[in-house]
Formats: sequence, C-alpha cells, structure tokens
Amino acid sequence: MSTEYILTTGAVVEGEQMKHEAKTLIAVEPGEAESLVNSGMALRVDTAKLDKYETETNRLVEQAKKEISAMRNSGNPAHTKEVKEYEIKQIRQRLEDEVNEINKQWQAEKAEMEKEATELYHTYEVKISDKERQKANQIKDDFLIAVATGNAADAMADFKERLNYVNHSTLQALKSHYSELSPILDDNFTATQKRTLLNEINREPQERLATAAVRQLPDTADLNYRMWRAVTDRK
Repeated sequence: MSTEYILTTGAVVEGEQMKHEAKTLIAVEPGEAESLVNSGMALRVDTAKLDKYETETNRLVEQAKKEISAMRNSGNPAHTKEVKEYEIKQIRQRLEDEVNEINKQWQAEKAEMEKEATELYHTYEVKISDKERQKANQIKDDFLIAVATGNAADAMADFKERLNYVNHSTLQALKSHYSELSPILDDNFTATQKRTLLNEINREPQERLATAAVRQLPDTADLNYRMWRAVTDRK
C-alpha cells in the first residue's frame, strides 16, 4: 500500500502512549494521513521534487532488471557464462553510476529547499493583536477556574478543543502564560498530558514548519534500488 509524507504539528498520543513526536516527518497510509491532517495534528508535505527523482530511479532499476534477465536467458552462442557475468556486471555498474548521479541531483535540490525554508523560518513574524491577547487570557482563565472548581479531565478536553479554533497569534500569546499554567498542569495532570497540551500551544505556523519537514526528507532517492541490491547482492 502506498504511503504519504506528513509532518506532525503536535505530539500524537494514543491513550497515554506517545505515538509520534511533534514536528516529525512520518510516512503513513493515506487514511491515517487524512485523519491527522483533518484533525490539525499534521500537515501534508509536498514531495513532488523527491517523487520525480524516485520515479526516475525506479525506471532505471526496472530497465536494468529487464536487461539482466535478458542476458541471463540469452540463447546467443556468443553469450558464454563468462560473457554473461561480465555484461551483467556492466549493467549493474551502469545502474549504480546512474543512481549515484540522481542522488547528487536530489541532494543539491534538497539543500536549496532547506536554504529557502530556513530563510523563511528566520524572517517570519507572528504578530499579536490586543484582541488575540485578550482571547488567550480568557482561554487561560477559563481553564484555571474549570480545573479549580470542576472536573480536571473536562477542563483539559475543553482547553484542547478551543485550541483547535484559534490562530497562531493567539497560541503565541498563550505562551506568555506558561508560568501560570505549568504548576496547575503538574498538580492535576500526568506528564504526558502536560507535554501534549504544551505541544499544542507551541504549534507553529506552516511557514515555520517547512524547515523541519525539508530536513527530515530522505537524503537519497534510491529506496527501491537499495532494496533490490540488498536482495541481489546475497545471491
């Protein structure tokens, strides 16, 4: 089954278990990708450039496999055992050289992508309006009062639900209330629950997540080639 690259915007937790760390590039099945993206826990990553190089590598691998098979099964009298071994070795070497060249091209492309993403990361600013500061303060106050007077689990669920509907400026404003939130979280929730909530508050805008995504993309575009080599080199 095909997989899709997505970048987690916050920690993905199942029960009390950490399934995926925040800002982690993961390859998952399309159904899980859709679920995480729709819930706001992940962003889709554009892998069109990587896909281009991987597609070319896969084409070359398939071509080499056909040539090797044809040589092995050749009935040409001139194709003695020694000739077949030599020709197959040449095909494999040509393929390795071609894949190495593709990897160099991809690595250069990735370096340029990372440079552009890093520039965007350092120049992007989160501006906070008075309205957004007030909203952050209200969310914080409502949570603290709810924990003190009601059910802590319900207070946490409400807090996290409200975070799904605020922008990054409001999240940035919420960070200034860490000193008030931290002891309440320590006293009423598990370390995992606290970490998950803080990761939600620390969720960054897509413009600042590009660097994390690009850096975690594969350094090579030759997965199928390496898998094929792992099998054929043992024969």
